[in-house]
Amino acid sequence: MNKTENDIYIAKLNETIADLEKIDYSALNVSHGFQTDGFLGGFSAVIKKIKYAFHLQILLGILGGIVAASAYVAVVYSTKGMPASLGWLKTLLSGLIFPGGIIMITFLGGSLFTSHSMATLPVMLNALDRRPFLKALFATLLGNMIGALIVPLVFMGTGAFTDSAFYNAMVSTITHKMFQFGEELEHASYAVPHLKFWIMAMVSSLFSGILCNFLVSTTLPITFSSKHPMASILVMFFSLSFFVISGYNHGPANFFFFWSWIIMYIQHPETYHAFAWWAPLAFLLVNVIPALFGNWLGGGLIMPLILYSNNKDLTQLLVKKIIYERAQVALKEAKGQVVITTTGAAIDTEIIKDIKKRQLEEAQQKNNSESENIRTKFKKNIQSKGKESE
Repeated sequence: MNKTENDIYIAKLNETIADLEKIDYSALNVSHGFQTDGFLGGFSAVIKKIKYAFHLQILLGILGGIVAASAYVAVVYSTKGMPASLGWLKTLLSGLIFPGGIIMITFLGGSLFTSHSMATLPVMLNALDRRPFLKALFATLLGNMIGALIVPLVFMGTGAFTDSAFYNAMVSTITHKMFQFGEELEHASYAVPHLKFWIMAMVSSLFSGILCNFLVSTTLPITFSSKHPMASILVMFFSLSFFVISGYNHGPANFFFFWSWIIMYIQHPETYHAFAWWAPLAFLLVNVIPALFGNWLGGGLIMPLILYSNNKDLTQLLVKKIIYERAQVALKEAKGQVVITTTGAAIDTEIIKDIKKRQLEEAQQKNNSESENIRTKFKKNIQSKGKESE
């Protein structure tokens, strides 16, 4: 950007700031109840997280993928070997255990594709640019895939997949997640199921994904709905347990089963005789991909739009405030007054200069002190040698 373009850009920013600073934003500083406070807090939080640097999005996505996969491992281990007659107990245990993984991700600051989907509404309302949103969504999904791969790779190193009870529980869970397609795959392991079963499984996974993130996406507004963490955790637990007990599909977490099935081929050679080589790819096609799209629809559009319709005026006011603050930061950045960090925060360049100046002064004082110590020791050595010669 040359000087003329920069001057025009600064003039537009000044005009935007002048228009938006006339608005009274005081309504956003008071509480409006659990639902409204939670939605507005979640709206702002997801925008801040989308602004993280690309590599940081991947790292946090890996963290989210590892924890989600670990939660599934805990579920499979706790229910392996259970007879069909105790299916109700298996479902109940899953609903009690898996929510802990998502709650851990929330408190650790990890990222999941499902939660990032909620940034779709800020993009629609011009509170967030489309490009950083798509980059963050891709980086997080990539991180989730890598994180979900790390867990089964470590498992392969421990030999856990050679446990026949664990293996059988994994296969049962995977085929169950493929709906009618999975049943056909079990009955005719090498035969390619009829096209209608592919379509039925994809449609079922799509709607399952919608219902899943309709519930899971509520964890973001729930986090900001109360000042008491235990209250948020309790409500969050129920929304998550409902999705698990209902058997809905969480696309990012299901990457764990995709990678695990491939690895089980390596550690369980007899799997070759049970399923065709293309079975894991079929799982990716009929389950993971449609579930991800469904997750985006449920948590990126349906749930946020419902909450937005009930908080429209305050949300639009919040959007104007976000645009106003963003214009202020952009103006300072254009003038070289701030530096944007990897988390999207703006740091005043004067503060950075002061810090560097202070560090330089401390380094000089340290060098002077060391030089003085050396001179003192040198003088003492000379004096001691002079006394010895006398």
